[in-house]
Amino acid sequence: MVKRTLSPMRALLAACVAALMVLVVQSPAHAALPDGHHLYVQFELRGADWSESYDAYLTITNAVTNDVGWGDFNSDPLGGIPGDAIRACDRHADGWGVEMQMDINPGASFQVDRIATTQGHNSPYCSGWQSGNIAENALVALRVCMVKGTSKYCSAIQRARA
Repeated sequence: MVKRTLSPMRALLAACVAALMVLVVQSPAHAALPDGHHLYVQFELRGADWSESYDAYLTITNAVTNDVGWGDFNSDPLGGIPGDAIRACDRHADGWGVEMQMDINPGASFQVDRIATTQGHNSPYCSGWQSGNIAENALVALRVCMVKGTSKYCSAIQRARA
C-alpha cells in the first residue's frame, strides 16, 4: 500500500472543513415552532403603499391556551412608542419565554441585529422596547421564538419595513 501525503492546499481545505464542522455542531439549533403551536401574522400599513413603512405583529398560538405570546415591530414613533423598535410579550406561564428577533437589511441568512426577550421574567410580562435608528423604508426580517434555557423554537421569518 502506497502512503500519500496531503498537499498543502488539501491540508488547508481539510482543516477548514473540520473547523466548520465544529462551529456547526456547537451552534444552538433554532427549530421550528413545536407541534400544536402556530404563527399568526398581522401587518399595519403606515405609508401610502407596501414600499413604505409598515408594522408587524407576530403571535404564537396553540389549541390549549390560544395566545402564548407575541412580538411587535413598530416602524414609526406613535403615542410614546419609539420607531424602529421591537418588543416581546409572554402571556402564558408555561416556563417558556418569548423572544422577538430582528435582522436589519437581511441577506441570504438570518443575522440577529436586535433582540427583545421575556426570558427570566414571570408571565404575564412584556419586555421594554428595543430601539435604534434604521434607514427609512429599510427592509427588516423578523421572527418570534419560544425560549427556555438554551432551547429555542422560532417562527418562520416575516418581513416588514422601517
